[in-house]
Amino acid sequence: MEYEYEYAVKKDINICFLSGTIITEIKFEFFYNSRKLLSKVNFKIETESGYKSSKKNDKEIIDIVAYNENADYVYSVLKSKDDVIIKGFLEKNKVVVDDIQLSEKNKVIKRKGEKTWRKIKRE
Repeated sequence: MEYEYEYAVKKDINICFLSGTIITEIKFEFFYNSRKLLSKVNFKIETESGYKSSKKNDKEIIDIVAYNENADYVYSVLKSKDDVIIKGFLEKNKVVVDDIQLSEKNKVIKRKGEKTWRKIKRE
């Protein structure tokens, strides 16, 4: 039996977690002749500024892309200026969404049937 850390190192070393605000309109694309990809969305987020004890307060703008069920969820539920929490992985110069949640101040709204995320305190 492998520990989660060992599994992550072997399989998911590229995981990243982001928190920020959607700053662009969500662009939806539909694929007609594809067996694996059905839908895709593109948008940008602006990350929260710095870390608690960090002196750096710059905000980063990051390109985000989501496919299939994640794309459908993003397009149907989220909109510009929503605060989100993203679990994804890096691919070239963008982050591909593995899971995305709408965040409201000190609580996280989860999708039905998904595992819960811990409460996040914003400072």
